[in-house]
Amino acid sequence: MSDQSTSTMSLEHLPVEILAEIFTFLSSSELCKTFSNLNSRINSIIQSMITVSHVVKYDDTDAINYLHCFPASIVRLVLIHAKTVDFTSLINLRSLTLKYGTLAQFNDIRPQHFPKLETLHLYAVFHTPDQSNGRTVNDLFQVILSNGFPQLRTCTAVRLGDFEYNETWTGSPTLCHLHLNMKTADDHQKLLLLCPNLKSFTGAGSTLINLLKKTGGLRQRRLQVELKKIEQLEAENKFILDCFPGFSLRCGEPLPRFNGTAATTRRHAKDAIVIQGRILPQTEPYCHASFLIEITLSSTYPFQCPKTVFCDPIYHPDIDNDGYSCCCFQHSLPGESWGPSVTLATLIEAVTRTIDTIPSYSRSLNHALADEFKNNPQEFYDKALNSTLAYGRPRY
Repeated sequence: MSDQSTSTMSLEHLPVEILAEIFTFLSSSELCKTFSNLNSRINSIIQSMITVSHVVKYDDTDAINYLHCFPASIVRLVLIHAKTVDFTSLINLRSLTLKYGTLAQFNDIRPQHFPKLETLHLYAVFHTPDQSNGRTVNDLFQVILSNGFPQLRTCTAVRLGDFEYNETWTGSPTLCHLHLNMKTADDHQKLLLLCPNLKSFTGAGSTLINLLKKTGGLRQRRLQVELKKIEQLEAENKFILDCFPGFSLRCGEPLPRFNGTAATTRRHAKDAIVIQGRILPQTEPYCHASFLIEITLSSTYPFQCPKTVFCDPIYHPDIDNDGYSCCCFQHSLPGESWGPSVTLATLIEAVTRTIDTIPSYSRSLNHALADEFKNNPQEFYDKALNSTLAYGRPRY
């Protein structure tokens, strides 16, 4: 009887398709920690199979290491208080969000580093007391508004000061959405003429002027108070305001869904004010994501309840397939009804409370889900969790 020899095979010698299948069970950070720089073959396999959105907050070491390991794979980058990060190697970057970036990081936003850039969101500059951000920011917008980024379609600038129109700007024909505070309405009009393909152009001197004409003084003051109350919800980590046109400097696009699908575009009346933001549920399984809602204020606000709908699918018995109308939230309002004294912050809390509260069969809009929740809670939870991780959005 002959001895049977046993052959062994190391991991890096496995076929590409098997390695790719194994890697699908790991997150991007796990791939980086476990397999990066094992050899060039493994690196090329990982790099070929992932195209990612990446976030670095407060100089997180693991997040920075991943950025340096696979720079060509990152197409969307969010930097928040990440002062030590050098991101100039991300040659395939299409979307950049920079919050509290340094002057050096602002100087690095140039076409030679990011030739494919399509979306740019800028929020404040981190600088020491002896530094001024004026020249650095002006130099960047000299590039942006002179077609330096030939694929740029969306640009927002928040807390970067007011800009004067510059006669040396030559225009950006691809730019479709811009949020930039101009010093005067005249500056705003000149820039509008310079970029004829703009579909939306908001900021001080533009949307605010138009809204004041439509809303009148009393309504304007009411909305300013509403904004402060919503910002208080943010401070309590109960809501993320993405867009309050004309009254808040934030008017950028919300962070995308986890699965990358787009929300349905809704039509609104010309005189409507549309607020977008994300609720932050606290109960399982919805606490693993944020969900975008849209609050539409008609000309009859505050006497008529704002129309409030979910822009993201959410697996919940009290939510219908169309996103849920505001009248269905009123059971969670004080007194279970809308009135002129009810604030938008209270309405937002009522929406969140509806998701966090155990569903009531009598109020449910989807009786099939209500039956599943009652009769097979584990199956309901599993489906709700899968839906949350697919259609939800980041909680930052």
